[in-house]
Amino acid sequence: MFQKYQDKVLEAYKTKIESKQMLQLVGISPALLRNECVNIYRERKGDEKGIPSLRVFFGPDTNNKGYLKIIDEYPTGRFRSLSNFFRGIPVKPDRKNIELLAWLIDYKPRPYQALGGYDISSDGTTDATSKDIVVEQKQFPEVERIDIKEGEDNWQKEPAKEAALEVREVQKGIPKKYYKSIFAFGTAAAVAMGAFIFYPKNYQCMYWTGDHYVGIACDQKASSPVIALDTFKISNLKKIDKRDTLTAASIGKVHYAKVKVDSVDFYTSGGDHPTNSTKRLLPLTQYILTKYVANKK
Repeated sequence: MFQKYQDKVLEAYKTKIESKQMLQLVGISPALLRNECVNIYRERKGDEKGIPSLRVFFGPDTNNKGYLKIIDEYPTGRFRSLSNFFRGIPVKPDRKNIELLAWLIDYKPRPYQALGGYDISSDGTTDATSKDIVVEQKQFPEVERIDIKEGEDNWQKEPAKEAALEVREVQKGIPKKYYKSIFAFGTAAAVAMGAFIFYPKNYQCMYWTGDHYVGIACDQKASSPVIALDTFKISNLKKIDKRDTLTAASIGKVHYAKVKVDSVDFYTSGGDHPTNSTKRLLPLTQYILTKYVANKK
């Protein structure tokens, strides 16, 4: 039954996270999740065996556009449910999100088939029957035990009506899921206060030096455009010149931007590109690390 397939996909995801794989998915936003789908599709070079799983989530390729284009044009709002799961929010999976998760982590065999034989565990023993699943991620709030029911493929419904992942309150007082936001707000406030104390009052602007931001008076001229002071960027955004320091531990933490067809720059934080606001700094993936760092050594 589908529940056993779902159990195995969730267990495979948990195993990968615990072994420090696929960390780029942890805490990922809907827009970046779509970008990650595009990256993985390109990395696998349009593997035709993955099409059935993609079809469950994105629907059939009725216009023969190809799934790379379909993924790239798919509304980011429809990734929100799975994004909530990756952000550690208690969720209630349905089939299409489980299938996309299976495709993302390259779980096999996929997609689910009623006669797929999911009643037998990998060691040949019969799996214990269970109606409940606990999705546990140590770095995020504890997750309530939830009932899993097989959902219908409802990809064509409006985003507001999607039976994707249902978020529920499970705690009293301040929920743990808000702790991260509170901590981030406190950190930002401390940075802002530090900037107010240690930066001269006439430093209300900044400019990019080539590898980091420097505070400057707004009426001064600089070697690059002078923009409004952003205390977070001036403290955290720096270009990484020593690529040999990048490892698998950098995945999802370090960010990158393509400069040319076969060239990328790496940065310590995300956001807008410092010299081209039309570009975004994206989280480092295994594919980018291998292609532009490991293969360049």
